[in-house]
Amino acid sequence: MIMRQSEGDLEIVKRYLELPILLDVLEYDKKRIGSSKLNNQSIMVSYLESIQDKVTTDIYEVKKEMRKRSIKIIEQRRLEDRLVADYLCRNYKHQISLLWSKVKFDSEVTLARYMGIDIYKLDKPPIR
Repeated sequence: MIMRQSEGDLEIVKRYLELPILLDVLEYDKKRIGSSKLNNQSIMVSYLESIQDKVTTDIYEVKKEMRKRSIKIIEQRRLEDRLVADYLCRNYKHQISLLWSKVKFDSEVTLARYMGIDIYKLDKPPIR
């Protein structure tokens, strides 16, 4: 018998996998801005650090919610074209596979939310 997980369970797992990637992206951007010749680079780096703090807080909240729902990540693998994770949800094993294009889109939407930007009003909305 296969136990079905709820949509909320799946969303929590996706957030758990995607938020650390957003942290990596923000760290990369901070380094690029820090080594640039921009006039306000220290302000921009500080702003990205404040977003990193919010992401870190959200990761903590996601982990807390995972414990509450009895969800545990067993293994994560970063493949060339996708992110794959095996996990337990109430002692039933599941697997999730996210294409990098999906992870990128979700990360851009999440970052825009942290920044208070309506991503769909941009000249160039993220590619789905």
